[in-house]
Amino acid sequence: MIKLLQQILDETQLLSKPIHSSDHERYLQLVELRESLTSKLVSDIVLSQEEKLLVREILKYDSVIMHRMQRLKDEAEEGINRIHSFKRQKSGYEANYGGAEGIMFDRRN
Repeated sequence: MIKLLQQILDETQLLSKPIHSSDHERYLQLVELRESLTSKLVSDIVLSQEEKLLVREILKYDSVIMHRMQRLKDEAEEGINRIHSFKRQKSGYEANYGGAEGIMFDRRN
């Protein structure tokens, strides 16, 4: 359990550094580590003093990590909105010019 807690703390500290710009997969990995810790905590309710200290240390970084994860979510949402907007514009353009591809009339002189 201590090894898992230390691994989570190390990853959390790395992701919380201001100079560290990470992709969503690193945060997903952290969430999965924390989920495995949660399942272990449910089965093993009693924690040693060292484990409690590590958990408290991890929790200190929660607001920073949550803020960065929210920022990644907002960026992804903005990108999806741009894609949907482009698709709406494209379908609106195609709807106006759909049907016959073009008709030419010849005039006789």
